[in-house]
Amino acid sequence: MVDDTPRCNFIAPSILRQGDLTIAISTSGKAPALAVRLKERLRREIGPEYERFLELAGELREPLAQHVPDFETRKALWYELVDSEILDVLASGEEEQAREIISRVVGFDFEPA
Repeated sequence: MVDDTPRCNFIAPSILRQGDLTIAISTSGKAPALAVRLKERLRREIGPEYERFLELAGELREPLAQHVPDFETRKALWYELVDSEILDVLASGEEEQAREIISRVVGFDFEPA
């Protein structure tokens, strides 16, 4: 009874996936068409570069933890990396430049598998 909101105790969100990135959008049954339109808008903005970034991030987690044991420092480096130009570089297909950005930000040579 997803469209009987007074009797429904779950949501049926509109879901956008790019690899390991999952974004769920719900309007609590009030305007499903809005959720679909928001998903379409996000799909135009969130391309396959996000999937590739998450693949690289997954490979970076352990080496970064080994090289930078302090959590606060590591957290700051993650934010610096996310806020860098890396997504634009990946969107352009410049994989080598993306690895260079990661290496520069984290302070050691990063060679993904």
